Amino acid sequence: MKTGKEGSLVKTDGEIYKISAQNAHVVDTTGAGDLYAAGFIYGVLNNKTVSECGRIGSILATNVIEQIGAKIPDTKWEIIKQNL
Repeated sequence: MKTGKEGSLVKTDGEIYKISAQNAHVVDTTGAGDLYAAGFIYGVLNNKTVSECGRIGSILATNVIEQIGAKIPDTKWEIIKQNL
């Protein structure tokens, strides 16, 4: 469950994980949920922990809300990869 600037909550196997939001300069929230989900799924597919999956989702969501539109500019992906 996404909780905006408070981050997100993930429940699995009866345990709840609180994922912190990244600091961001919000310009447009279009695509934030989609990018969060994509990052989380990427983490799952790469055998990351629940917390790591949430962190990856949060990083991607943060990067998209700092842009206008639902696409992260190609120039930002190298920095994102370094932060993962």
